[in-house]
Amino acid sequence: MYQQRKEDADQDGSEPVKLSVEDSTELIIALLDYNPATIVIDALDECQPNRRYELMNALNDVIKKSANLVKVFVSSRDDIDIVLKLAEVPNIFINASDNRKDIEDFVHHEVGRVIANGRLLHGKVSNELKSRIINTLIDGANGM
Repeated sequence: MYQQRKEDADQDGSEPVKLSVEDSTELIIALLDYNPATIVIDALDECQPNRRYELMNALNDVIKKSANLVKVFVSSRDDIDIVLKLAEVPNIFINASDNRKDIEDFVHHEVGRVIANGRLLHGKVSNELKSRIINTLIDGANGM
């Protein structure tokens, strides 16, 4: 469809006509006739609040109308419109605090490793400074 629109635009010297949300949704559904898919949307909350409902509705259409399995992974802050929309569908909710233990383990390991390798202050780090570095990194991660 892109190629056809580009050719049409080249013939009359204009810009290709952009795909609408509906056009894009139909294309995705058509592609899913032949293959299952996983759709990943990172930072849905960063979409324009007055337009993201279009994306969420399009995803619902894709899921409902697909001939194959479609998995959708969405990361987002807890904006109320997103929370309410996702509450309508089966989902697994993971809170940022669920990652805290993994983040703590990773930070402890990596800080210890870079100190041992002499890559942080040439390995000359007091236990107090090491603890401060670790706590600052963990607190700054905010579960991300």
